Amino acid sequence: MTVFLYRTVTYSYRLTDRALVVDFGFWHRPVPPVLLADITSVRNGPTLLGSALSVGWIEIQTIGGNIRLVGVYRPHEIAERIRTAVTTSRAKTGTNETPPPGK
Repeated sequence: MTVFLYRTVTYSYRLTDRALVVDFGFWHRPVPPVLLADITSVRNGPTLLGSALSVGWIEIQTIGGNIRLVGVYRPHEIAERIRTAVTTSRAKTGTNETPPPGK
C-alpha cells in the first residue's frame, strides 16, 4: 500500500544515453520517452519557495513540443547533465546540429 501511495504522488525522471524518461505517476497519462536527439533547448529555474531548498523546474524544448519537469532537486545541475547528454548523443550519432523546433 505504501508503494502505491508513493507512486501516485511522486514524479520520476530518468536520463539514459538515448532518452529522457518521464513518469508523472499513476494518475497521469504516460509520456513517451523524449529522445535526446529531439531536444532543442533546456532551461531551468527555482520555484519561489524552492530556491531556499535547491528545488526548481526544468523545461525541455523538443521538436515536438515542451515538457516541464517540476520538483527537481538542484535543477541547474540536472539541466547541465541533460545538455551534456544531448551533446554526447549527437556526437555519437554524428548529428551535431540542433533540429529546428516544431519540425
